[in-house]
Amino acid sequence: MASYSALLAFSGFSFDMPNHTIGFHPIVEGDFRCFWSLNSGWGVFERNGSGCKVEVLYGEITLKKLMLPFMAAKKASLNGTYIAFACENGELVFDQPVTLKAGETNRMEIV
Repeated sequence: MASYSALLAFSGFSFDMPNHTIGFHPIVEGDFRCFWSLNSGWGVFERNGSGCKVEVLYGEITLKKLMLPFMAAKKASLNGTYIAFACENGELVFDQPVTLKAGETNRMEIV
């Protein structure tokens, strides 16, 4: 468990499940990829020069907010379908809750 806390600190992963919110704020610059895990599912977060991805590899997660304080998002999509949102100070607030499920609608891309 001690090594998992290092992953949380390094990735800046945060979550507030009653409010359907997760967030990432890596402490390193540039490209970054990490594992994340919650009781309802797990997956990977990736940041590169073109934007970010949140992917569910097992289970599912429903989000109302995604916190990415290091970027000003202009577009978000779920498996290629546009998602309406408002963005202020790196906090994406979706017009409707978004559910990511392993094997179906499993990848959200943010640019």
